[in-house]
Amino acid sequence: MEKSLLSFSNYLRDLKKIYFAVLFLLSSSFGLAQTITTNKTVTANAGNCGIVNVKLDITGSNPVARNSDVILVIDVSGSMGNTISGDTKTSMDYAKLAAKSFISQASANTNNRIAIVSYTTNAKLELGLTSLNAVGVTALNAKIDALIATNNTNIQDGIVKAETELETNGRFDCATARSIILLTDGVTNRTGPVGNTTSCNTTSTTSTCVTSAITAATNAKTTVKSSITYNNQIFSVGLFGGIPGNINTPGSDQFVAKFTLDGIQGSASYITQSAANLTSIYTQIASQISWVAQSLIQKETIIPGFTIGSITTTKGTASLSGQVITWNTDFLNSETITLNYQLTPTGTACGTQTVSTSTLNYQNSACANDSKTITSPAYFVPCTPLISGILSACGSTTLTASTNAASPTYVWYKDNVEITGQTASTLLVTTSGAYKVKVKNGTTNCELTSAASNVSISPAAALTAPANATITGCGTSAITGLPYAAASTNITLAQLNAAGGSLPNDASIGAYTISYSDTATGTCPIVVTRTFKVTASCGTVTANQTITIQDNTAPTWTTSANALNVTLQCSDTAGLATAQNQAPVATDNCGGTITYTKTSGAFAAGSCSNSGTYTNTWIAKDVCLNTSTTFTQVITIQDNTAPSWTTSANALNVTLQCSDVEGLATAQNQAPVATDNCGGTITYTKTTGS
Repeated sequence: MEKSLLSFSNYLRDLKKIYFAVLFLLSSSFGLAQTITTNKTVTANAGNCGIVNVKLDITGSNPVARNSDVILVIDVSGSMGNTISGDTKTSMDYAKLAAKSFISQASANTNNRIAIVSYTTNAKLELGLTSLNAVGVTALNAKIDALIATNNTNIQDGIVKAETELETNGRFDCATARSIILLTDGVTNRTGPVGNTTSCNTTSTTSTCVTSAITAATNAKTTVKSSITYNNQIFSVGLFGGIPGNINTPGSDQFVAKFTLDGIQGSASYITQSAANLTSIYTQIASQISWVAQSLIQKETIIPGFTIGSITTTKGTASLSGQVITWNTDFLNSETITLNYQLTPTGTACGTQTVSTSTLNYQNSACANDSKTITSPAYFVPCTPLISGILSACGSTTLTASTNAASPTYVWYKDNVEITGQTASTLLVTTSGAYKVKVKNGTTNCELTSAASNVSISPAAALTAPANATITGCGTSAITGLPYAAASTNITLAQLNAAGGSLPNDASIGAYTISYSDTATGTCPIVVTRTFKVTASCGTVTANQTITIQDNTAPTWTTSANALNVTLQCSDTAGLATAQNQAPVATDNCGGTITYTKTSGAFAAGSCSNSGTYTNTWIAKDVCLNTSTTFTQVITIQDNTAPSWTTSANALNVTLQCSDVEGLATAQNQAPVATDNCGGTITYTKTTGS
């Protein structure tokens, strides 16, 4: 950006302030101690928080007053004779006024010297370095008044003539400030000395006229005397009111003119659209002639883990070597000069870092080597997210995003299209493509996007096992179709399909084999895990089927239903014991141990106390606890044997006399005795005869 003049409405007021400063700098033999201050900031780039902006300001103030040798290089090309719109004065009139005002201010110190160089198609030394006593001032003013605008613009020759005068007659010591002040109102269109002048177009920044003028200025900025290199200042002033085009449009005359003047000065030149402002510009330049420091060398050493991007300076030049930026500036005046550069983290230096260290070396106002300590602030570096994972995989792979962001949120992209719903730090990838992740810092809202990771997924076998099945049987031999196989057994795709499985992408996976193997566990039920496996060039894929074999058939009785039933006399205790010890027998379809459970029934009396039944039941269970039907045994106890008389048949017979009443009574009272095989009470019934 050009150094714009203060608005004309208030420029006179500010001019007074500058004027007294200039008088002090150009006339005083003493000055305040020089002051150099620095300020370094490290901030996030406004447009991309992943880029770090580093700004270093160096400010000079309180320059030491010193004697000055100044060459005024004045454009006297034809356009300088044009009048200003709304004014009767020409640009040349104002240039003369500004030059004479500058001489008047500088004459406050008679040890100051000024020379006049004019340039048109070629340049001319109008008057060499002249002391600013009354005679000198008069001579200088006379030369200025005699200048006439004509012909073309040869800036290169004007600078060469000024350099020649300065090198020949300038004072090269620390006490003297040496400067060239160049004024032009157009684009340089000539180059070379008298007799060897070349013309150029006015729309190119690479024309010979432009490059030669900048080269001449570069050469004029240093002079070697007795093996000592001295620095000289060049100030460029552009009067652009009569130059066509827009100053910001590449290829326009104003753009080329500004490019040229900035290159000559080595920093932003002084630009005005109105010649009426020239005096104020010259006054501003006068305040810069007495410098604060010279030969400034600022080194910025950037730590590993950053790439160095854009580097700009407001004055001087910057160069890059490895991780070191070197900023060279000829002079520091009463001004602030700035170095800006950008850093992009590579991912190896994250978190709180001192991204660079600074060293400033210079010559102070006494021309002695000096240095300044510059504080480098710490900065939290938000590193670009990195993606890790296997990038060439079979079937699928998992990508993982790593970041140093606080409370991060994630958004994944495939081929620059957001993947809906994928907001975790990991991503399962099943198709080939370019994947990247955007990470937002939950604290700073800084959003950074990783570089794309190109993932190649080769198709894995899309194997589907048959559906799980439950069958009835006693063992693995109950499996139909593919038989039970403890060892891996190869099968065909047709066999897999017949079993209920599938391999739909068999045509895209190259050569392959299909096999299965079985593992059985448990007894009731028996669980068979059948593992199907496809082996192809992309690897091995397995899928499992579970076959459950259940025994749900109960044992059956081989003893016929009534085989254990028996009828016994109540007196047959041996037969009862034998019957009670009998048990039915069952058989099971799956073999194994059968467990019997007997429930013994209590005696149920029948019509008489000695008769009745015992009802016993059994159930049978196999090893899988399948339960049989109930087997029933009925033991019938009967009493069909009458009591027998123990009294002999004629034992109670008696013969009595008719008169033997007592004997008759005794005989009548006698009764026989009987016994029963089942015991119990015997009931007697007596029938008394008449």
